[in-house]
Amino acid sequence: EIGLAERSKHSPLKVLHHLLENPGISLVALSNRPLDAAKMNRVIVHQIPNNLKSDIENIAEAILKESTIRTKFSVNEIKLLVRVFDKLGKSMSKKDQMLLYKENWLGRRDFYALIRYHIRHPLPKQNLEGIMRNLGGCRDANFQKYLTEILKPEIESLNLMNLWGSLKCIEMNLKDEDCRHCLVICNKPYSWQLLLDQNLLPYEDTVFLFESKFASDTATMTSYDHLHKVINCMEAGKNVVLYHLKSIHECLYDMLNQRYRKNAQSVHVFVFFYNYIHAHIYLYLHLYRTAILSGGNGEPEQRMHCFREV
Repeated sequence: EIGLAERSKHSPLKVLHHLLENPGISLVALSNRPLDAAKMNRVIVHQIPNNLKSDIENIAEAILKESTIRTKFSVNEIKLLVRVFDKLGKSMSKKDQMLLYKENWLGRRDFYALIRYHIRHPLPKQNLEGIMRNLGGCRDANFQKYLTEILKPEIESLNLMNLWGSLKCIEMNLKDEDCRHCLVICNKPYSWQLLLDQNLLPYEDTVFLFESKFASDTATMTSYDHLHKVINCMEAGKNVVLYHLKSIHECLYDMLNQRYRKNAQSVHVFVFFYNYIHAHIYLYLHLYRTAILSGGNGEPEQRMHCFREV
């Protein structure tokens, strides 16, 4: 069942992404329950070619060819990244102990984001930021060990990996004006405090919004209030930290995917609250940045998907 992700506790769309990365699965059938509107215009037939390495290399070269940006990034760098990505994927498939951590691996989507990153930024041999932010995977020592072994023959300055820990990746995400939001995967509810302690977020320029089970906090007007606070921060260019705000997830999904409706005088978005209340919210279309936290075990994971429009 692949229904609306916001209404299912099983994260169905995340499950679907992992199924599509498994070459052993030849067919994925969707139920007749509708996907959310942002997914309705996407292709529902997905084929995994026999030669995956050649396929991702061809797509990467097509991305580079279609780019209108002047760059030093070339086919040689694409071949290097293809080798790294291919070896890393095979290492994860062979190691049983890595199965637990593969759930955070999105496969080719990470690779394509890495290609787009290096078109605009320094080459892989000059800077490992792109690899660590897109292929960094998990904080697990075994994963980092495999990644180190794979990079050794390809990149001489392997000590550059030490410059890109999880907090550094988050910091660069927050400073990147092209990033719309950042998802920090954690296990404990107080991990967001680490971002303040490490001066990654300024106290005076950050708004925190948390889910609460108090009766007044579950009211519809509270959801309106949270949404308007996010919109106000968008207008002012402030950081927003959201924690388990399920009631406005779908509204934010429409906003972040820019599903705006226009009339002669303004731009607005049709929002749908968790308790089936509908409304039209008028938007201020300004540069904004949203940091979304979802639980922590002290230090957030290293993997930060900063470039993809999710």
